[in-house]
Amino acid sequence: MIAETNYCAQAVDDLVKHAASLIPNTENNLLGKICRTRATQIESAIKFRFPRGGDLLSWHSSKSGVDIKSLIESYATPFRLPFPVVAIEFQIESKASHSGLTFDSVIAVAEQIEERITVSRLIRMKHQNHDDVWIPGLHEAVLSPEGIVEARVYESLQTDASNNDEDRTNSMYQELGFALWAVIELISALSCRNVKQRVCHEPVALNKKRIKNGNRPFYSYRILEIDEGKPATEPGAGGSHASPRVHLRRGHIRRLPDRNVWVNACVVGNKALGMVSKDYAFKAGAGERIAESMH
Repeated sequence: MIAETNYCAQAVDDLVKHAASLIPNTENNLLGKICRTRATQIESAIKFRFPRGGDLLSWHSSKSGVDIKSLIESYATPFRLPFPVVAIEFQIESKASHSGLTFDSVIAVAEQIEERITVSRLIRMKHQNHDDVWIPGLHEAVLSPEGIVEARVYESLQTDASNNDEDRTNSMYQELGFALWAVIELISALSCRNVKQRVCHEPVALNKKRIKNGNRPFYSYRILEIDEGKPATEPGAGGSHASPRVHLRRGHIRRLPDRNVWVNACVVGNKALGMVSKDYAFKAGAGERIAESMH
């Protein structure tokens, strides 16, 4: 079940307000530029809603430890966004930062620039005595179709190859982990012939009320669904191969010679031969470093 969130409109409001409130000096000019850039990207983006954790394909546990290059080569080729700019929003379990603040939601922003894709993220910070606020992160990742990842740090706005600065790259991965997974899983899912996009249109009546009250209207969103008119279960899944006992086969991308298809999770095997018990519960990845550029 995908929650009907409307984070992008809230994030744009927060970014625009914060940029307008900054005192003009060198540091704040840079921060203001970041806020305005993210707001413009989100407004122009085609927006997607993902399940909690942003783990559309349940890869966080099943493919933990697999490097980005292998994922792109195996599942996300051709490595291109479906639109010039996309924003993917989703909820997560609240994570504590080094400063004691927490965040509970993420917006991954990705932009296609020639053959490469830039990925950044925003988080919704949780406050005890103040309203929640959306802030941009410190890092941006630049992904190539060959799986090369470069880290860009906003303080300098310089791009450095990841293998030349291990600390910077580690920080980038810690900050952008959820966002990187979400973008690669989006491209991988859309490589499947039987995965379709369903548009959830903006709420017209509610938006009229929001505009009347001086609030930004909510946007339309897309969610991904299996096309039931095409095979979504694995052919020949009768349990006669490596594990004949009854077991749950995880939903996965099946690579065929001329296309990819998404195969739904299903129970297969011969119950007379016993049952295989597997734990498919989501396990959170490494903790994230919170960007404090707006505090």
